[in-house]
Amino acid sequence: MVHPEGVHRCKWDSQSGGTPLVARITENTSIIRHDTKSRLMGLISAREAVDLCRFSTDPEDGTRSVVMVSVTHPSAPLREGIVRVHTHPSLLVISPSGKDTKVTSIIQAEMHLMGVPAGIMDSLVPKGILSFFDDLRAYSSKDLKLNLNQNLTGWVP
Repeated sequence: MVHPEGVHRCKWDSQSGGTPLVARITENTSIIRHDTKSRLMGLISAREAVDLCRFSTDPEDGTRSVVMVSVTHPSAPLREGIVRVHTHPSLLVISPSGKDTKVTSIIQAEMHLMGVPAGIMDSLVPKGILSFFDDLRAYSSKDLKLNLNQNLTGWVP
């Protein structure tokens, strides 16, 4: 459900404006553009990050991870009206834990929010992170009979 190339991400992530594939580099590495919607009635513009994403699956315990960092790519030029953000080395790990799943996220991004009052910033960023997990939890708790065994870059079903 979390993989940006999967069909489920756009159904549950309320902040996402899409995660189009820019380029497939290898069977476990892609360049993906992560688009986010504008926030606060347009006070915060829509943003995008073009990230090199390295996916892996641990064959021992099924843990899946993605490491990402911003890159430039000729197939992902700057778009008018969209702010390009920078992702510093970041990590998302999804670990099976009995009948539950543990999701660990370490995201380091420069959001380029100059001019936004500090109080709004101090509230907006944590709320955005919590919203991601709240959306994921709500979607995954539905009894949707999902087929999660899609062939996705780097994540072995």
